[in-house]
Amino acid sequence: MSNIKHLYKLSQGAANWNQWSRENRVVPDLSGANLQNASLEGINLYCANLHGADLLGADLTKANLMRARLEGADLSGAILHRTNFYEADLRKVDFYRADLSGAAFFKADLRGANLSGADLIHVNFRGANLNKTIFSSALALSPQTIQSWKLRGAIFKADLKRV
Repeated sequence: MSNIKHLYKLSQGAANWNQWSRENRVVPDLSGANLQNASLEGINLYCANLHGADLLGADLTKANLMRARLEGADLSGAILHRTNFYEADLRKVDFYRADLSGAAFFKADLRGANLSGADLIHVNFRGANLNKTIFSSALALSPQTIQSWKLRGAIFKADLKRV
């Protein structure tokens, strides 16, 4: 369950949130929060608990989600351009048709995540765990792009529907 004070501060916008969380050294608890279509561009959610959060269609462009816990979150259709997911827990996250262009997943755990139809142009998966991740119809996949990824059990079928 989300911390009500954190949800209130978040509703005041990314700039206010970033200042308040920096001044108060907050570890955000937004687990299970409904943040559909939220405008959170540039937000700092370092180490945030977003387990099971609904971020469908949210704009998290250039957000810092370093070491955040997003297991089971819904980021379908979200704008995650140049977002930092360093060492984030992204197990079973739904990124269906999300814009992940330029995102950094360095050492992130994406086991079982759904990247179907996602824009993966210039995405960095260096050191990420991509076991059982679904890449059906993802954009910008090429043999050169996926050469260094750990892909045990990954699914690349172009004919799969949304899971």
